[in-house]
Amino acid sequence: MVDCTSVYDMEISAPKLESFVCHGFTFFPAHVFGNVSKVNDIYLCSSVSEEQFDEDFFRILSDFSHVSVLTICSSCLMRIVEEEEYNEDDFPVELHNLQELQLVLDSISKEDIYCIFSFFRLCPSPFLEILFIQLPSNIYEQSDISDSVTAEKNTQDIVFRNLRWIKITNFGGSPLELKLVKFFLEKATVLESIYILMNQCDISNDSLPLRIIQGQLSVIPKASKDAHIVIRGPLDDDCGVNPTHTIYYHQEKYRKGTTVYHDYGIAGFGGESIPLNREFL
Repeated sequence: MVDCTSVYDMEISAPKLESFVCHGFTFFPAHVFGNVSKVNDIYLCSSVSEEQFDEDFFRILSDFSHVSVLTICSSCLMRIVEEEEYNEDDFPVELHNLQELQLVLDSISKEDIYCIFSFFRLCPSPFLEILFIQLPSNIYEQSDISDSVTAEKNTQDIVFRNLRWIKITNFGGSPLELKLVKFFLEKATVLESIYILMNQCDISNDSLPLRIIQGQLSVIPKASKDAHIVIRGPLDDDCGVNPTHTIYYHQEKYRKGTTVYHDYGIAGFGGESIPLNREFL
């Protein structure tokens, strides 16, 4: 479901449904999902501002807490954190089967970092193995949360006991991005590799930016003695491992009536070109 803003009532009961994608603001009434026990992966992202949010995406996440693959955006993370303030009894929401998580960030601020850390506290994922973080391609100044709230609040008990592999894209080496890397290096006890794909800064031929970033990363304490940090430039081949969800509907190339090709990868089903100026299910 992509930008289906005209949907005001819906009920989904699909015992064989395996994947669910929702992008943009869509109104979901209470108890919209019936039997969705076979769903393995979900994509929850929004293109609307914080003021337009209600509890929709939090409720969807609760209904799909059994999935093994999740992609979620900055706005949804913020909504989950805000939901705790009003409905503390709803937490924690344990994602007990989650193995792959992708965070798609449209900004990087102290508030974003706080929301990421809080997500792992409010939605513990004890069997998470692979983490992808898509940082915004264009970094600009963001408003920060109040000084009374720190990004490290209540993270002391967070431990990733099965997280082995992390890939961070569009890394620029800012203090907040380094704080994010530091968090996972200190919390992932069996981490094997963290791949950092740089943005457009020059890291060729052992350049000064590369040496500075390598130096900053080298002094971060690591919970796993086997953790390796691999840095790649924007033109280098990356590690070759990609998330389950690789289409990001908020990007400009997928907007304004362009088309996107879906290759579902399911036996017996071919791909299809879907015009995005058409609301579709």
